Amino acid sequence: MSAVDVKNIHPFKCQYTIGSLVTNLEEYEEMRRSFQLAGFTGDKTEFIYVNNTKSNEYDAYQGLSKVITAAQGEYIILCHQDILLTHDKEPVLAARIKEMNKKYPLWAVLGNAGGYSKPGIVYRRISDPGTNNASDGDFPCKVRSLDENFLLLKSAANLGFSHDLAGFHMYGTDICLQAELKGFNSYVIDFHLTHKSSGARNKSFYLAKKNFIHKYRLAFQGRFIRTTCTYFYLSSSSLLTRVIQPKYMDKLIRRWAKRFSRWLG
Repeated sequence: MSAVDVKNIHPFKCQYTIGSLVTNLEEYEEMRRSFQLAGFTGDKTEFIYVNNTKSNEYDAYQGLSKVITAAQGEYIILCHQDILLTHDKEPVLAARIKEMNKKYPLWAVLGNAGGYSKPGIVYRRISDPGTNNASDGDFPCKVRSLDENFLLLKSAANLGFSHDLAGFHMYGTDICLQAELKGFNSYVIDFHLTHKSSGARNKSFYLAKKNFIHKYRLAFQGRFIRTTCTYFYLSSSSLLTRVIQPKYMDKLIRRWAKRFSRWLG
């Protein structure tokens, strides 16, 4: 068996993979042509789509996970079938990526709309039915959530969507949090395009939001961790972390771990 030098592995066969969930082939072809006219052509770009024209066989988490797995591009663009590159073109996006690689090398996800944590503060660089030529923010803007109409993933970050979530909403936020957990950051950049719809907050949206909150509430809850060589408590509470971690607490922790676990939920 021969060894492989990871420095000599070149997995990317093109610069961009552009992936979409498709329910309307005519609309998808219009979107694809707009990409090609904007410079996403030839060996530089591959297009992959998940065929939902007969039924929603795949939701966004399932379908776009398949796109990520199949992608051969250095950068993966996950976008809605109803966007058009009527403003900025490929050279602009390439320049934005080059800037991010130089100034913020730990980026993993880029988009054109999103937010961090302040209520009412949303960063946008987009035209849609609700606004024309929106440019809200001092780009690039660091965020914890991105709108799903346009998501650009760095393939080398090896990101993926949660396997315990489903539907067609909140997956932009999910991929940003997954990136953050791996030590990466997400940003809204100055890349202007047209989105032909503004989205809708319907019953399925609120169900997706409820499930999303439940999943991450459990994921971020305080817990004791036992490794083969140590034992510690992990929590977002700095007070509990300081109180429980000291070495003199080790015996007490071992003895009362089950009770603490029940108390902490």
